[in-house]
Amino acid sequence: MTLEVLCDRFISEYAEKHRRSWKGDKARFSLAITAYRELWKKRISEVIPAELVTLLNKLTAANGPVTANRTIEAIRAAWNRTRACDITPWSRTLRKL
Repeated sequence: MTLEVLCDRFISEYAEKHRRSWKGDKARFSLAITAYRELWKKRISEVIPAELVTLLNKLTAANGPVTANRTIEAIRAAWNRTRACDITPWSRTLRKL
């Protein structure tokens, strides 16, 4: 499963039903895809912390620190929800941020 598929599934299967901020999360995912396209095509198990830091830096430069931090929070929420449901094997990548 790629990071893009993970976030799309998080929005459609969980966030729309349980999070009031799902529209904002969806918009933030779109900003992140625009900022660092290569990362979103990687399998989750291949994502390393340095790539997420690069994403954070690119988002900070393009959209400001608040948006960057909220985007990382939304990615972390999707990651943790996937892990809690045992949908995919995961690494400790987001835990290290």
